[in-house]
Amino acid sequence: MNKSDCPFLRIKTQFEALLGEYIASHPRIQTLKSQRDYRSFIRNFRRWWLSQKEPDINQESLMAWMLHGLQKAGVMSISTKVIALNQFLTFLMEQGFLSANPLSDLRKGYRFRGYRGIVRELQRTGSVTAVLTMANHPFSGPLGPAFLAYLDFHTALGKQYISCRYYLASFERFLQENNVSALEQVDRAFVEEWLRIRKPTSGYQRRCWLLALEDLFQFLVNRGEVMYSPVPPPGQHRRRSLPPYVFSREEIRAILDEAGKLPDHRLMPFRGRTYRMLFLTLYTLGLRISEALNLRKEDIDFTQHCLTIGLTKFYK
Repeated sequence: MNKSDCPFLRIKTQFEALLGEYIASHPRIQTLKSQRDYRSFIRNFRRWWLSQKEPDINQESLMAWMLHGLQKAGVMSISTKVIALNQFLTFLMEQGFLSANPLSDLRKGYRFRGYRGIVRELQRTGSVTAVLTMANHPFSGPLGPAFLAYLDFHTALGKQYISCRYYLASFERFLQENNVSALEQVDRAFVEEWLRIRKPTSGYQRRCWLLALEDLFQFLVNRGEVMYSPVPPPGQHRRRSLPPYVFSREEIRAILDEAGKLPDHRLMPFRGRTYRMLFLTLYTLGLRISEALNLRKEDIDFTQHCLTIGLTKFYK
């Protein structure tokens, strides 16, 4: 995004109005200290942007801002400011002031580093250019189109394939690191070497990875792009299920009491009450943890006393 797209940064009154609206709408910024911190973090970026004669807001300039901050602060402090700015830019995008959030896009290119890892590398190298070369966008290698065709096929069928996408991104990155430019170069030994380096924590996890690769190569065989699948047999499913445990009322009461005693945190001012409500919701409604964590205020119908549960298992 270029500087002509950012009057909300240049005009102080408009900037302060948007900043106030953002803080008021953010459910996690409630205490006066948190509000002061967030205002300070985002104002810090605006001051730097103005001092640099309003550069285009892109990944390179955002990293330059981080590097500038590292001259006076540590990795943790700058990482916190980056997270606050990312949330503010996301708010601006949702309000229609921005077409995209370049800071969020930057994070996607460093999936296994995160914002803190990016800031740490900037501190280590002292160079924006050096860190930009470390970016590794999934499926950007020579064999990326084959992986994307497979994922697009299943996405068109209504599947999310979140875990599978993660496994395949790791394998595709391994192909790039070993300069593999043709699917015919991938054999069984190559797959085993990937597994050895990844070090699955259990036989079940190893089986999940192999099943993802096996389905990919079967898709490519059906399309005529490879002759056979080099993936070794994933083995039988031997996952053990723990017997269910029914908590007594006294145990539930003790869990809720302990959760309510959790101290507040700078980034989570209502920590105790939040965790108590989370455990109470899980217990009374029998939700999965992912279903409870995905709940939003708009899912609650206060008139009908109903709760809508979205993104459940099998996408019900």
